[in-house]
Amino acid sequence: MECEEVDPNNRGINGITALRCATEGGREGVVKMLLQWKDIEPSCQDNDGETPLLAAARLGEDGVVEMLLKRKDIDPNSPGEEGKTPLLLAAALGREGVVRVLLEREDIDPNRSDSYGQVPVFLAAGEGHEEVVRLLLKRKDVDPQGSE
Repeated sequence: MECEEVDPNNRGINGITALRCATEGGREGVVKMLLQWKDIEPSCQDNDGETPLLAAARLGEDGVVEMLLKRKDIDPNSPGEEGKTPLLLAAALGREGVVRVLLEREDIDPNRSDSYGQVPVFLAAGEGHEEVVRLLLKRKDVDPQGSE
């Protein structure tokens, strides 16, 4: 399926790759196909510092998030713009499915703050996302005071 003359990491407008574009559209079949490409860079950032994982978390694409997290070369705590991690973005936007998927991982840091000192539980609470707050507080390592 791979062609030598095709670069799977070619960046289009705003530095967006095909993988990032597919994650944004929730195109799980395309994401799966692209992730099988030998030379794919799954953590490639666009011009705004957003990776495919951050885009999928922001948009609530929990199936895509699951696929991306199966890769060993993706850091689930990797921040983008303003230090926002996938968990922080998902919590702030009330993306329950994504929060659930991320919290299943032991290597997720549920207390990691962004560049403003905000943590996932505070952002979720501030936006009134009750179920997300519940999910976060079920983790024994979540500090409800928000200190790291």
